[in-house]
Amino acid sequence: MSEGHLSRRSLASGIALLLLASASAGCGGGTTDHRTSGATSCSDAGFADAVTARLAPLERAVLRVDAGHGNVSALGAAAPRLVAAAKQASQAARGNPPCRPRLVKARALLLVATQGLSRAGRALEPIAGSSKTGEVFSESTFLTRWYTGSQDFRDALVSLRAAGVRGLVSATNGKGIFTEAGCATCHTLAAAGARGTVGPNLDQAKPVKADVVSAVTDGSGVMVSFKGALSATQIQTVAEYVSKNAGK
Repeated sequence: MSEGHLSRRSLASGIALLLLASASAGCGGGTTDHRTSGATSCSDAGFADAVTARLAPLERAVLRVDAGHGNVSALGAAAPRLVAAAKQASQAARGNPPCRPRLVKARALLLVATQGLSRAGRALEPIAGSSKTGEVFSESTFLTRWYTGSQDFRDALVSLRAAGVRGLVSATNGKGIFTEAGCATCHTLAAAGARGTVGPNLDQAKPVKADVVSAVTDGSGVMVSFKGALSATQIQTVAEYVSKNAGK
C-alpha cells in the first residue's frame, strides 16, 4: 500500500472521529430535547416536569409570607415552609438542566430567586425559634431580602411561562396573576392578602375594569406597563378580579 494512500486513509479516519466527537459534545443551542455529554445531560421535558412540580408549593409559601406581613407570629410560622420550598425548587432546577437557551435563562433566574427567598426565610427563622445561627430577627434585613427574592421569583415565573413551561398560574386565575405580577408589593387589596403602600389602595379606589386594563397595559404614574410580561387574556383576567374584589 502506498504512503499517499495511507495518508488519505488516516485523514479520512481523523475527520470521521472529529465529526463523531462534535455530534456528541454538549447541549448547544439546537432543538433536540435530550442530549448527553459525558457526565452531563440536558432535557427540556425533564426540567419542565421537575420544576413545575416544585413551583406550586413555593408559590403557596410565598403567598403565606405575603399574607403574614405585619403579623410576627404568622411570619414565624411561614419561615420553615418558605425555606424548605425554596430548597426543593432549587434542587429540582439544579438537578435537571434544560437544553434550549430560553429555558437555560429561565433556570438561571429561578436559581437566583430561590436563593433570595431562602435567605428571606432564614431571616425569619429567629421568630420561629428555628435559627441555627443564633441570629436576632431584623425586620429591615428580612424586608431587604424578601423584596429582592420575591421580585426575582416573579421574573423567573414570567421567563418560565415565556419559554413554554406549563403548569404555572392559569390565565383564568386572577388572584394568582395579581400576586405573580407583583401587584401585591405595591397595592392593598384585602381579597388577595395584599398590603402594599407604594401604589393606590385598590380597596379604597375601587377601580372599574377598564381603568385597571388601561393601567396594567400602558402603565400609570410610577407603575410600569405589564404589556410585555402578561398576555392580553391575563390582563383582562386580573382587571376583572381587581374590579370585582376591590373593597371586599
